[in-house]
Amino acid sequence: MPIQRKCLRSRMLELFRDNVFLKPTGATQEEKLELGRMFETILGQEREKHTATVQGILNPFCHEKNRLVRRICG
Repeated sequence: MPIQRKCLRSRMLELFRDNVFLKPTGATQEEKLELGRMFETILGQEREKHTATVQGILNPFCHEKNRLVRRICG
């Protein structure tokens, strides 16, 4: 399901971009800003998801390193 949501978000962004920039009158400033906000939102969501994944993988190793450093350094 997450892959479908990612594809849906990407597709929505793509459709909005196409509708805005392929209009005969061109994109308005507000439409360009909205497209940028949509992109920023999607990028932030993806960044948070990937950060959580990496932290989940590295967290046990960081705890082990900290335990060893405390043992060695007193």
